[in-house]
Amino acid sequence: MTVDVRAAVVNVKAMLLVRRLRSIRSLPFILLVCLSLLLLLCQYTGSPLPTPKSAQAEKPEPPAQKYQSTPTYEHSSPYRRHANFEFETALEGQLQLLEKQLRGALPASEQDLIANHTIWQIAEQREAAIWKVWVKQWRKNNPDWTYELFTMDQIPTDTLSLFASVPEIARAYEELPDLRKDLLRYLILWYHGGFFAEIDTWNRVSMKNCFSIEEVVQRRRDISLMLGIELDEPYWNPETKAAWHWSRSFGFGQFAVWAPKRFDPIIRRAIVRAIAHMRTHSRIDKAVLARSGNQVNIGEVSGASMFTDVVLEVLSENLVADHAIRDRDAGLERRVTWKRFKHLKDVAWIEGRSAAETKEDNMRGVAILPINVWASGQRHSGSRSFDEDMACINHVYGKQPRGSFKLRFLQTIFG
Repeated sequence: MTVDVRAAVVNVKAMLLVRRLRSIRSLPFILLVCLSLLLLLCQYTGSPLPTPKSAQAEKPEPPAQKYQSTPTYEHSSPYRRHANFEFETALEGQLQLLEKQLRGALPASEQDLIANHTIWQIAEQREAAIWKVWVKQWRKNNPDWTYELFTMDQIPTDTLSLFASVPEIARAYEELPDLRKDLLRYLILWYHGGFFAEIDTWNRVSMKNCFSIEEVVQRRRDISLMLGIELDEPYWNPETKAAWHWSRSFGFGQFAVWAPKRFDPIIRRAIVRAIAHMRTHSRIDKAVLARSGNQVNIGEVSGASMFTDVVLEVLSENLVADHAIRDRDAGLERRVTWKRFKHLKDVAWIEGRSAAETKEDNMRGVAILPINVWASGQRHSGSRSFDEDMACINHVYGKQPRGSFKLRFLQTIFG
């Protein structure tokens, strides 16, 4: 090999070495760019945290489940044993009178009571900040729905003012702070209608792609209220319920409720019952009533447990005597119990025309959803994973999911 050739080879090797060194020096920059792109991808693709697997993985091992031989299909709330029925009847009568006045003032085009497509959420200011990304997803997924978020320091005073003729409502809102969020939820749904979702819910698919909602919009126009099953373990024994901190072993969820029509009678009864229960709690020795630690058991007072009782009660009072969901073993009146909703696989459509002729003003069409439509991702009740095919909404029950630091970091970087 000549000297010139050797020199050329050395020069080529030197150039390759320089390029390699330059690429090594630029590696941190390349890694930084890749990391930034990855963060952007997490922010703008797919559903916000938690992913189904990460959300389930963060849950601690649940208590053991023990069963009894006989199922429980009815529950006797301590608040009903101490109820002031005269007060409840009078308050419901005032709401019925108010409804008559409000409906009389509606234009002819709104007399069908079809509610606007509005998504409602209520949260403390701190909660709204934590779940900011999920709020954005509710908006982004549903551009054809109006979205309203109220923080507790920005309550819709225009809605509360509508109830000036019912002083018990304003009094309860001011004097019973534990009741406010639930009461406001019921007032909004009763007067405005629309879809209410807790702030810690995750909109897995858009409303128009949720099969049960689309069914009502397109075909079942008589449905006035849609709710989903949340708890469905009627065979659990008392020790298991206590270990899970449950007051009962079955129930409808209250974290997501849709009122396709305004002035729904079940929601009206829930308003009355929530106020009455809180008055009862204030009047009677708290040791007598259902409690959780040193706190009011808000589920029994105004939350999902109370709501479950109201739904079953209204159906029992108003359905025709031979309706299929009546429990033939529940007294002479064949009350509606949990028996017909146990292990529900398909939507239970209860049509408004199923009400007795004299009861049409007290009941309209109701839709009951299987647990995996709005309450998947739980470790009980036959609930499957968050990414179950029929799941429209996921609920993480107030707990920040694993990855919340990442969620806040993304919000800090990208807004």
